[in-house]
Amino acid sequence: MKKLVDKELKFDTLQGQVQFLMNREFSRIPAHLITNDEFFSNVDYLYPSDEYKEMQALTEGISIDDIEERFWDDYTIYGDLYLCDDYYIDNGSVCNPDILYEFGIAALEYKDEYFLYPMGFGYNHAENFGKLFEHLGFIKYEEVEEE
Repeated sequence: MKKLVDKELKFDTLQGQVQFLMNREFSRIPAHLITNDEFFSNVDYLYPSDEYKEMQALTEGISIDDIEERFWDDYTIYGDLYLCDDYYIDNGSVCNPDILYEFGIAALEYKDEYFLYPMGFGYNHAENFGKLFEHLGFIKYEEVEEE
């Protein structure tokens, strides 16, 4: 008889752990495979809540219209989409479009499926997802003594 043994994965770099989690949690969809006229006609952008918009407008001293215009600009699709489950979209105060936006990640719904994508282009998006995974408790740090 064999006994199942817990195996703890250890990573030398944050980048390695983030990439592992991205591969585990999401299916990467190259944007050119999905973004077409039919897609853009039927996609629902899951913008942050009205409360979030109001808070941002007050914090930055700008109008809600300016905030909404920024959302529109931020939600332009430049790169790959990441298919995800509803855990990332509707998980109360743990994870939702407000929290995703704070980490530079936009959410959308298309054909009853949820997708995430990092806002912007021209840089490594692992940092965005790394901060999200840390927030969700998927990445934890342990204190080590310096030599």
